[in-house]
Amino acid sequence: MRIVVFGATGRVGRAVVEQGLARGHEVTAFVRSPAKLDRAEAPGLTVVMGEGSDPASVAAAIPGHDAVISALGLPSLNLTTELSTMTANVIAGARTGAVRRVAAVVSVAVFFKTSRPPFQFVGEEHRRDLAALQASGLEWVGAAPGTITDDDALGSYQAVLDAPGPGDEITRFDLAGFLLDSVETEAFVGHAVGLSN
Repeated sequence: MRIVVFGATGRVGRAVVEQGLARGHEVTAFVRSPAKLDRAEAPGLTVVMGEGSDPASVAAAIPGHDAVISALGLPSLNLTTELSTMTANVIAGARTGAVRRVAAVVSVAVFFKTSRPPFQFVGEEHRRDLAALQASGLEWVGAAPGTITDDDALGSYQAVLDAPGPGDEITRFDLAGFLLDSVETEAFVGHAVGLSN
């Protein structure tokens, strides 16, 4: 399978790239700075430089792939539409590039109408993100974890369709595993999936 990963130098994105290669996929890492990618010369890995905020560079990176994984995140807790703008670019690029499967990290906040300070703006932005996926007409999956930790992988996760996961945390490695599972199978298509360990 050929998978393009947005946010490939972030905590989750790096794990998606590593695990995707380990599973035998051809992986394209879309990055702002190739120097931040640990294995830029790894077999099966293609590195494409661009900005998620630039619709043209996003659209150029997507054709020829079987799936898109977005591990893009928010840069701060402040009011912003940066993430939903980049997600809209990914969705538009997937449509024009004829790629049907898109999995994106959102947040457990999508299951609640409001979020408490200081997370209210983060919650609003992730709900905008999910709404864009729902309206995309694509085979979308919204990965909705609670707190993402840097703990060692447990090798499993608990996934709940359209509701929060049973726990509060998931390792970034197990979240990456879910994202790959979600583009490899049909089980999660059309759902926001609550995730925890």
